[in-house]
Amino acid sequence: MGAPLRPQSVSDRLPATHSQHAPPHSTYQSSGLGNAIVNPTAHEKAPFLRVIDPILRADLEGYFHRVYPLCPIVDPVSVKSRLDAGVHLHDKGFAALVLALASLALALPNDSNGADDRSDVYIAHALEFHNTPKLGIQPNLETVATSMTIAAFSRARYGADAAYLRNKEAVGLAELLQLHQPQRYHSFSDDERGVALNIYWILAVAERFVEL
Repeated sequence: MGAPLRPQSVSDRLPATHSQHAPPHSTYQSSGLGNAIVNPTAHEKAPFLRVIDPILRADLEGYFHRVYPLCPIVDPVSVKSRLDAGVHLHDKGFAALVLALASLALALPNDSNGADDRSDVYIAHALEFHNTPKLGIQPNLETVATSMTIAAFSRARYGADAAYLRNKEAVGLAELLQLHQPQRYHSFSDDERGVALNIYWILAVAERFVEL
């Protein structure tokens, strides 16, 4: 993967709580961070997601406070505002991302009761949403971020060997998205560009480490 630009700083990117967020910005429903919403019909897992909503939000906060500062591969404002808007109830790709982020936070050492059980439930549903025959068709930044997060979960829970193929999957999706091409970044909004650069550099470092 060639080097496009410098990664974005993560300072001042983390809002305090989801209740303080502005409404979802249209750029996060584009081909970059999410697919365009045409017919917001709830998917079959929406009732389950509604039931777990309070605890899922709490676990997601754990991700943003403990993991995001070290691995800023999503925009917290976009994720939280879209969660508030219920996008995960009809967009399986976004649901996969949210569940994967929460599962990773719980897979790391923490003092939350029932963390292992919840992380197993989250990751199982994230994989169900993410692993489809159409995975490589028109991927977006959220698709790549989901693969990266699942890989990080696998590493934290089961070790480096378990994460190896997921890392390769994330690199392949990034290549399909042409994140190794500097001109690709002209098509992103400013916020998308920062996320894309962070994804690129984190994957580039991880890929180089695996090669060593």
